Amino acid sequence: ILVIHFGDSDGIGTKVQNARMFLDLPVVSRADAIRTMQESSWKKNLQIQKTSAGFRRKQTFVQPLGKVGLVNLGNSCFMNSALRALFCTADFKEAILNDTLTVDSSKVMTTRLRETFAGLSTSRLSIVTPSALYKALPEWLNDGHQQDAAEFAKLEDEDPASKQAMSSFHGTLVNQIRCSQCGTISSNKEDFYDLTIPLPRADSADLQAVVDIFPSTEELDDENNNKYFCNHCRSLQDAKRYTMLDTLPINLILLLNRFEYDTKRSRRIKIDTPISLTKSIQIKIRDGHDEVINYDLYAVVIHTGESASYGHYYTYARDSMAVDNKEQVITSSPWLLYNDTSITNSSFEIMQQALVKNHTDTPYMLFFRKTDSSKSNTTTVSSSPLPTKRSVSNLKRE
Repeated sequence: ILVIHFGDSDGIGTKVQNARMFLDLPVVSRADAIRTMQESSWKKNLQIQKTSAGFRRKQTFVQPLGKVGLVNLGNSCFMNSALRALFCTADFKEAILNDTLTVDSSKVMTTRLRETFAGLSTSRLSIVTPSALYKALPEWLNDGHQQDAAEFAKLEDEDPASKQAMSSFHGTLVNQIRCSQCGTISSNKEDFYDLTIPLPRADSADLQAVVDIFPSTEELDDENNNKYFCNHCRSLQDAKRYTMLDTLPINLILLLNRFEYDTKRSRRIKIDTPISLTKSIQIKIRDGHDEVINYDLYAVVIHTGESASYGHYYTYARDSMAVDNKEQVITSSPWLLYNDTSITNSSFEIMQQALVKNHTDTPYMLFFRKTDSSKSNTTTVSSSPLPTKRSVSNLKRE
């Protein structure tokens, strides 16, 4: 503000003005700037500024460890929470910010995501207002109502840059369907970027037990209203579908299926089953030897509230690279609690205690990184265009 209003000799004012426009920051008048400095209490001020995206709080404070807060634009906590986890995913962040990644300017989402990540990467700011990214969302996601954090994380532009950035989340699974009438087996391979895991309706659930659904089976019949069209029989038949994991990504997103549609009440409801989080999990993969892949937790998106139609999202996270450098985890990349503009120091144990204390605060999205001992088993992701991403849901343990 001082440079813009009072000038400079090296063209710094122009650069500051450009930066202000890039970050969508308001500038008070020259008279107001002088008055504020004279009052000598500017550090205590909390200003409310009106922007095109809504009301935005501009606070003057220093974030811990040089981190940058994200302003909540009204109901944008769903976006902010997912952004935090994605930003803590080193591979994804580096791919988005990489100068060699050619981003088509017509792909607004990727462009705005890069701009937001650039703002989060500077320690010179205490907060960033992601209004440009929010306005780039599809209309059904930025209509001012409570939205789903998982839906934001699923967004992809149809351009090579987005697919390249998402490659560290890419895995494959194999579906085999056996016709109950003729016994014919059909098989196909599918790509996924996250796995949706069903939750039991119970007093509590163990994370590893919930994850152990692969290989899985699903009945295709009248009862489930999903009969299978058999090409051999040339008609709809009862069948059984087997789903097996083929390759697993470096970074694995698990979506706990907390929201489902209640046909009797004609609305979405929340499954609030408490789940006991663990620092690591094991995933079984079918490679002829039933290999087990180890993953360590690095981010958790929490939904707080008793309803699926309202509530709040926030995130516990650490840098995903902490998984690769376990001996330096405590000092180099601690767990932090990201709640929009508020960022506080935390730990895995503090997170566990908080979730036990607040039963409406439930883990929803879990981000894991494959451990060093397992990474040599990762299949290289093809550079060819990837199909639309798929979530695996409604699975039953074999």
